[in-house]
Amino acid sequence: GMLAQAARRSTQVQWLTAPAEHLPFDDGSLDAVVTTSAFHWFNQPAALREFHRVLAPGGFAAVATLSPRQQLSGLPLRVLSANQL
Repeated sequence: GMLAQAARRSTQVQWLTAPAEHLPFDDGSLDAVVTTSAFHWFNQPAALREFHRVLAPGGFAAVATLSPRQQLSGLPLRVLSANQL
């Protein structure tokens, strides 16, 4: 599958799957959260709360989507700092 392909190409990255609403990371442990072409499928309020929980101070979330269901902005890409989530 796609994760196996990614793991072969990027050996310095730990690849995993987890629901956006329940990330398996400690509070404040990440510098960035990135999602592309998937945010419109999430429970968006729950996912944003989870992004905020796992982001370190000064961290950011990058959300990219082309879905008309996207609720953050009319723009295809918007980068949010942790204090905007």
